[in-house]
Amino acid sequence: MLPLRKNEIAVGKPLPWPVYNSAKKLLLREGFVVESPLQIERLLAVGLFRPTIEGGAAPSVAAEAVASPEELADILRIPSNIKSFESAGMTPGLPLQLTPLSFPDDRYIVKLVGYLTGESILISHPTKDGKIIFIKEGIEYRCRAFNKRYAYSFECSVLKSQLLPFPYLHLSYPGGVKTEKVRASSRITTDIPACVFLGNSRSALTGMVRDLSLNGALVQSSSHLGEKGDTVRVAFRLKIDDAPTLFEFDTVIRNATTDSDDSLRGLYRTGIEFPPLSTELRRMLELYVYRELAKEA
Repeated sequence: MLPLRKNEIAVGKPLPWPVYNSAKKLLLREGFVVESPLQIERLLAVGLFRPTIEGGAAPSVAAEAVASPEELADILRIPSNIKSFESAGMTPGLPLQLTPLSFPDDRYIVKLVGYLTGESILISHPTKDGKIIFIKEGIEYRCRAFNKRYAYSFECSVLKSQLLPFPYLHLSYPGGVKTEKVRASSRITTDIPACVFLGNSRSALTGMVRDLSLNGALVQSSSHLGEKGDTVRVAFRLKIDDAPTLFEFDTVIRNATTDSDDSLRGLYRTGIEFPPLSTELRRMLELYVYRELAKEA
């Protein structure tokens, strides 16, 4: 018996051999037709096996070792958080985080160029310090995307690297995309330097963004920044692409509290609420926050 592999199953074509589980229980008879890439992903996740020699004799299986229709339906049932790529709502221009499976600490930010259903997806070529990175065909990646409070993840491999008419990659078409809803109020712990301007002053007070969400942030500083309801201007940078993105806007203080430990150190803790952001800044903030949440998960 051999483990079932993804490239051995074709959507819409009869199986050339029966398929068994690890206990040699017959699950899919020879000639069974898999109806979608999502079903292929489900079969692979269960961990199934086929006879060693195609067209050879199948293991002898007693009648009681045949899966019931209910068992088969459970195996082929697609979890509610798994969607097809085309129904996941990812549109061209959406930023993606690309992580090599063999080097999980490496992360690149690329953009979705487009896709052809069932064939491949196209993404911009990863770069580092403004230079194109050498990408070998066959390398497997985990991709993450973040859009409208949903985080998406899927695995794929590089089919082809192209440099003309512009640098881009062909990736294998994912069989399924895992989706998770992320609350806008979800916060990440950070250590980001920030500048705070009070009133019309051009002199900046310094502080640190200690936590961050899509709605606001907690700023720790050695100076009193104001009281609840005051407006202050805050500026900080988030490293999202190769170059840091500047976030600078007027914010409203929603709370100004200092715990006993910070009080002894002469530190102030100020909670601020972000104003409505431009579409581009909002997208970049979502990408940063959701990416960090994914890391923590």
